[in-house]
Amino acid sequence: MNTPAPSNCGGSSPAEHEVFAATPGSAREPRSDANVEAVRALLLARSEVGLRKYGTTTERTDLGPVAWLRHAQEEALDLAVYLEAEIQNRLRGAADSPSR
Repeated sequence: MNTPAPSNCGGSSPAEHEVFAATPGSAREPRSDANVEAVRALLLARSEVGLRKYGTTTERTDLGPVAWLRHAQEEALDLAVYLEAEIQNRLRGAADSPSR
């Protein structure tokens, strides 16, 4: 029986996210990507906020697939509102300033 590999963003492996520095006379040595590390820190902080606020993690088992999809949909809708607000702010700013 084949067991599927764990899923992660875009199907890429963690190794694909490593940045390698070429050092003269040595093998490629991995170093971390500052942007990836910043996202990791944000994810950890967000998880801690959720744990304090809701007293549980996303490992909870009391929600079914549709409830999880609804939560994700609500978050996506919030994102759409935030994006639209910023677009409108920038458009208003462009109208106010001919140099933009």
